[in-house]
Amino acid sequence: MFGIGSGELMIIILIALLAVGPKGMTRLLRDLSRLTLTLRRHYYDFRHQVEHELRLDEMRELDQLRRDPLGYRPKSQPQKPKPESKPEPIPQPADERAEDSPEK
Repeated sequence: MFGIGSGELMIIILIALLAVGPKGMTRLLRDLSRLTLTLRRHYYDFRHQVEHELRLDEMRELDQLRRDPLGYRPKSQPQKPKPESKPEPIPQPADERAEDSPEK
């Protein structure tokens, strides 16, 4: 545990016992265990929430595939733009028309 040997752990416990006393030591250990339990609960709640959101995303993609198997596009693939109609030709000014027309 954290690279601490049993002898070193006994010295730490002895120093803590001398610093806070026997009654304070029990309260300190109780508070530390409650803190550890609270932190562990928060960790598992967060982990559960993240896993739940990931499963929801997968379920949404599968539902989309079930509804429209040919139109399915995962979020990672962008959809191709729809082709637009051909633009109308730009009208030429009268001077240019005269140059293009055959002379008589």
